Amino acid sequence: MDYVPVAEKILKHVINNGLEGRVDELVSSDLDEQSLLASLSEVFTEIEQSLGRTALIDDIAKAILSVLSGKILLKAKQLIGHGKWRFYAMEHFDMNEHERNIRMKAASIIGIENYFFLGWKRISALTQATKRSKQPDPFKEIVKNISYTIDPYHPDDFEHFNTLVNGYIIWANKIGNLKNKIKFEQIVDAVECEVEFDGAFIKRLEKSNNPAVSLYNYIDFETVKATTHCTRNVKSKRRELATLINKLSFVGSMVIENADDYLKKVTIDSLDKCAGVVNKLLDMKRTELGV
Repeated sequence: MDYVPVAEKILKHVINNGLEGRVDELVSSDLDEQSLLASLSEVFTEIEQSLGRTALIDDIAKAILSVLSGKILLKAKQLIGHGKWRFYAMEHFDMNEHERNIRMKAASIIGIENYFFLGWKRISALTQATKRSKQPDPFKEIVKNISYTIDPYHPDDFEHFNTLVNGYIIWANKIGNLKNKIKFEQIVDAVECEVEFDGAFIKRLEKSNNPAVSLYNYIDFETVKATTHCTRNVKSKRRELATLINKLSFVGSMVIENADDYLKKVTIDSLDKCAGVVNKLLDMKRTELGV
C-alpha cells in the first residue's frame, strides 16, 4: 500500500514484524477454532501495544493499526458467533464496546486503506456517520456533502471536520423529510451551538410551518449559547471563514505547483486586496496567540 509519509518507526514495526501479513493470514486461516482464537488474541495484544506507543506520535499510524485490530475482531466474532460475542470480547479483548464496534465497522469498509492518510480521528468520525455498506467508497458521499477539502497536512482543523460530520449524521439520518426544508449548513450551525436533535425536538420542527426559521429561532433565543457571544451568526461566520481559508490555501497551492493558466480570470486588484485581507487576518491571529 502507498501511504502518505507517516511515523517511520511505527510503519517499520508493522512491516518488520509482519503484522499486516500476519493479520491477513489469520483472517483467511482454516486453523482449528481454539488455536486460531489464541493467535488472534496474541496479535491483537501486539497491535494494542504498538498503538500505545503511537498515541502521541502519528494519527495515520494509529489508523493503520486500528484497522488491523478491527480485522482481528471481525474474524474472532465470526468464529464465536453473534450471541456469545459480547461476553467473549469483554474477556479476551481489552477495549470498550464503542471503540471495538468502530474498529470492526472501519475494517469492514472496502477500500478503507485509501483513507489512512486522514488519520484515525477522522476515519473514526466518518465510520460513525456511515451505514454498513458494501459499496466501494462509502466515505465519498459524506466528504462531498460536507464540502470538506481533504488536507492531511493540516490536522488542527479536526474540531471543524467533526462538527461537519456530526451535522451530516443528523441531516442524512435523523431528520427524515425535514431535509427538504432545512439546509445542511443550518444543521451544522445548530450542532456548533450544541442543539440536541432528540425525538421531541425533531417533532417540534416537523409541526412548524417553517422548520428552518424555527431552528434558527431556537438557536438564537433558547439555547445556552444564546446568552453568550457564541450565537449562530458568530459561529456560522467562524465556520465560513475557516472553510474559505482552507480552500484558498489548498487551491492556491495547486495553482502554484502546476503553474498553469488558472489565474487567467483573476485580476491584480483582487489578488492585492485578498493578500491585504489575509495579512491582516494573520496579524490578528498572531496577536490572539501572543506570537
